[in-house]
Amino acid sequence: MAKKTKKDDPKKKVEERFVECSDLDAGVKLKAGHPVRLLLKCDGGSVTPAPTPAPTPTPATTTTRAPATTTTQSTTPAPTPGTTPSTTTTAAPTTSSTKPAAPTPAPTPIPSTSTRPPTTTTRPVRATRITEFGSEHFETAKSFPLPSPAALQTFRDIVALVQAEPDRQLLILGHTDTQANDDYNMALSRERAAAIQAYLTNDVSAWYQFYSHSDLQKRWGTREDQLMLNALPDGQKPYYGVVAYNRNSVDGKSGPSTRKALQDFQKAANLSQQDGDADEPTRRALILAFMQIEGTSIAPSTKIVSKGCGYHNMIVKTTIKPQVNEPRNRRVEVYAFPGPITPDASAWDSDRDGTWASWQSGATPIDGAEKAQS
Repeated sequence: MAKKTKKDDPKKKVEERFVECSDLDAGVKLKAGHPVRLLLKCDGGSVTPAPTPAPTPTPATTTTRAPATTTTQSTTPAPTPGTTPSTTTTAAPTTSSTKPAAPTPAPTPIPSTSTRPPTTTTRPVRATRITEFGSEHFETAKSFPLPSPAALQTFRDIVALVQAEPDRQLLILGHTDTQANDDYNMALSRERAAAIQAYLTNDVSAWYQFYSHSDLQKRWGTREDQLMLNALPDGQKPYYGVVAYNRNSVDGKSGPSTRKALQDFQKAANLSQQDGDADEPTRRALILAFMQIEGTSIAPSTKIVSKGCGYHNMIVKTTIKPQVNEPRNRRVEVYAFPGPITPDASAWDSDRDGTWASWQSGATPIDGAEKAQS
């Protein structure tokens, strides 16, 4: 009589066993009558790794999820003794935890539909600027810049340019004609350049020293007092004379009208001495008031170099011997460089004509119209 086949005991504990694909290829040994649930980590007996992504400068961060595994318990009855159990297993495709993440594709750029060219901002190249105080601004052998609407406007144009472009550096050059010898002209050209620099920077002491100049022809005095009193107050009835900037009323004599003008200025400046005497405090206050006429003072941080060139850079070529009186060669030039002075001022000593020509090259005028655009 045949033995009855035992049915599975639902209360009997079921063993769960994880097997690899290679285990299936080699065969899995099971104990008869012992229920087993096989959990597979492969599909079809082999694992195909995903392609290795090309290295990128900044690899994308990937997150590895736990593999989803589907298990199917064997429905084959427990084998009888002496027979090999037949087991059917299926598993969902899984991803090994050691499997490299698939590369993240780079986003496809969206083509622009605009036909406008890309916008670029280019700062215009700034040229060296130049202005000039001609011979009409200086009297013979003197370094005092004669006041006039044109002279004051020239100062204002320089100041306006530097205010608009604070990195500008100024080079002030004094020039003479061939009258007198080289040493005399070099000294005079330096003094005229220094006087222009002092006016722009409100350097009172630099001007006051001319009242005691060792050269009587270059010394300042009552005439310079009258010229400043005739220009002040700016735009109003002057302290000296009837009409401002009228040199015909300037005689260089310390008469009653001059003393009255000085006394009026002393009162307006609230000086302790108000007797009309041109003492040092009065002259220093007068110089400062003249230097501070509106719009003619430059920032103290501005880099300025002044240099005397004597008669060595003539506008009109003349002879040295015999000496020639040529007003157009008597001048002070002011260059405003867009950055460092190039060539450096010291280069002039070894190459006078070449260095000056380099400074002149490409320089454009400073004037009122240009000031409005700066």
